[in-house]
Amino acid sequence: MPRKLGPKLIFSLTILIVAISGISGYINLRTEKKQLVETMILGADQLSRSITSATWHAMLDDDRKAAYQI
Repeated sequence: MPRKLGPKLIFSLTILIVAISGISGYINLRTEKKQLVETMILGADQLSRSITSATWHAMLDDDRKAAYQI
């Protein structure tokens, strides 16, 4: 009973491509999540610094109304 190499090769390559695609997708997802968290932290830090700076300048100008509006 001769076995054909073609179907085995196609099946093996399909499994290999699916496995590589899955691993690549997982790594890409982890990288995207890490970058998103870093971007959110950076945005929160910038917002915090701008609020602190605006409050500081309002207090230096002795402008309580502006300080409370921040």
